[in-house]
Amino acid sequence: MISIIRKMMLTTVGLIRIEVAHLNAYQSTVSTWLADAGRTAGHALSMSEDGHCTVSFGDGLQCVVEVADQSDLVFFYVPLVDLPEDDDLQLALLKRALELNLFGLETGGAHLSFDERTDTLLLSFSAPIDALDSELFSSLLGDVLNAAVRLCEKF
Repeated sequence: MISIIRKMMLTTVGLIRIEVAHLNAYQSTVSTWLADAGRTAGHALSMSEDGHCTVSFGDGLQCVVEVADQSDLVFFYVPLVDLPEDDDLQLALLKRALELNLFGLETGGAHLSFDERTDTLLLSFSAPIDALDSELFSSLLGDVLNAAVRLCEKF
């Protein structure tokens, strides 16, 4: 959900104009790790030219993996539930989210947070790319997906 502005290289081949998107080094690294994780799970995954990859899983859930243009972090976030319109239900939902967030025990170290732009409760996690390798990245991705499935059952 971080706004990304991509640089595009335009190339002319004969009469055809081709747009080639360039991922930065961190985005390329994470895209390779996504491909590795996807291959293991039997899915084709890669970073799009805007630095995002959406992984569908569970019962209609989606995890966004993002590397912002000027960042050395990889972000994982999963929209879990929309905020209800009723004030009492909102209070109950946000109270439950804070209870589940306590010490990161229920979230596996990820964070429950509220995105006011979409009125959605999110599960999010970030990690420095330099501290990861393909195996650790796949493990983190799996942990976020599993935590999201468990947490959805609690709302």
